[in-house]
Amino acid sequence: MYAEDALFGANFDAYSVKWTGASQVNPEHEAAAMEKAMRWTILSAEEATEPVLTTFVLPWWDDKGSSYARWLSHQAIATIDRSKFRFNVPRHWADEQDQWRTPKRNVHFLIVANEAGLQHFVK
Repeated sequence: MYAEDALFGANFDAYSVKWTGASQVNPEHEAAAMEKAMRWTILSAEEATEPVLTTFVLPWWDDKGSSYARWLSHQAIATIDRSKFRFNVPRHWADEQDQWRTPKRNVHFLIVANEAGLQHFVK
């Protein structure tokens, strides 16, 4: 790991410390990786006394569900409908206007937070 990465809070092994503060998680879209990230962030939020608010954008495969589906009813998780989630596709490099789009496939936009995280980062 580079010193520059550590300056921004990067760790060689993200699972060697509890996740605190506000963060965004982008695990590989593999069942085991998504499940591990979901379990770790819930554990971090439950055990932390400091604010925790972690966001995920994860794929949702309608025909078979997803490995993290069992966590969606957990009290620390909020789901935002994909129709409300729009992202900017930068096109200025091609001398075109940027484009706002909704995801092409089904996704879950999730927030995992403890009460301190909601108070500090949202309210």
